[in-house]
Amino acid sequence: MADSYRSEQLKKRHAKLMELNAKLPSYVNDALRRGPGANCQVSSLVNYARDFYIFCEYLCANNPLLEGVTPKNIPISFMEKLTVDDIDEFLIASRSYTTPGGMIKDTSPSRLKAIKSSLSVIFSWLYAHDYIPKDPTAGSMTIRVKKEKMINTLEMREVKKLVNTVENSSLSTELKSKRAKKSAYRDTAIILLFLNTGIRISELVGLNLKDIDFDESCIYVTRKGGKPDQVYFNDETAAALMDYIQLERGTYVTEECEDALFISAFHKRMAVRSVQEMIRKYSRETLPNKKKVTGHVFRKTYGSLLYEASDLKNVQAVLGHESIVTTSTYYVNESKNRKKTSGRRNIYEERKDR
Repeated sequence: MADSYRSEQLKKRHAKLMELNAKLPSYVNDALRRGPGANCQVSSLVNYARDFYIFCEYLCANNPLLEGVTPKNIPISFMEKLTVDDIDEFLIASRSYTTPGGMIKDTSPSRLKAIKSSLSVIFSWLYAHDYIPKDPTAGSMTIRVKKEKMINTLEMREVKKLVNTVENSSLSTELKSKRAKKSAYRDTAIILLFLNTGIRISELVGLNLKDIDFDESCIYVTRKGGKPDQVYFNDETAAALMDYIQLERGTYVTEECEDALFISAFHKRMAVRSVQEMIRKYSRETLPNKKKVTGHVFRKTYGSLLYEASDLKNVQAVLGHESIVTTSTYYVNESKNRKKTSGRRNIYEERKDR
């Protein structure tokens, strides 16, 4: 089940974590190694380490007491003196960032909240283990992430329009259409797999050819946390996958990527970013007025439509969520039809009949 891909990704994350560890103070590495718990994923540790390193860089650049000091050499005695105000100043400074191209952009509230969480993980452990006399993140500013009233999903007409565009390579210029035709079978299979199974992009790019079982109409994926799962697909998706494998995949495959299901024009396993760019290419052409379309939008669309035909518990199982709260909060729209049906039911009479 895409074990080789997952193993390769894990190696990269471990390498990144080691790279960050080498640039951080030893007491921070102690917190990273022992604080988050044995079950913490390496990707989460990388995020904690990266955010804390950015914080250390900020301190070195803005505090005169650290002039000429590198993040790795910030003494614990300095961290002992940090206050809530110091944390708040950093969070305020983090409200915007500069892109590699020099553009200044706003940091999303969810990202800002994640940064604060990373600092809290480190400082709470240092405080609990007597490295510092107080936790400066305790009592720091609250970052609220506004929950959208409606989950961003696609309407049925939008789904049909998008699929039609991908299948027929119907882009705005002849050159774009010509390029798209070269990967039409692959792109169609990817879009339909997203729309009809709700799998994540990371799960899709990790698929190997052997992970498809046409007899059972399913794929074997590795969920978050490395949990294996069996995901079923419909006849439309099966036909698209078969077309891609039989008619197009052979033009991409090389010895280097012979295991991978979805292969790029550069003869490598498709990366998450490549799939994101592909989705963006088609959605901009087809749904120019639609709010940002991503793989997660496909996942939410599938979840909401599945909810129409089943129940929340089933949606949770199909999407591979650990918590049903995640499913209900972020992946399901309570539709008018479902509300109408519920409102018109005589539940007391139904109870009598049992």
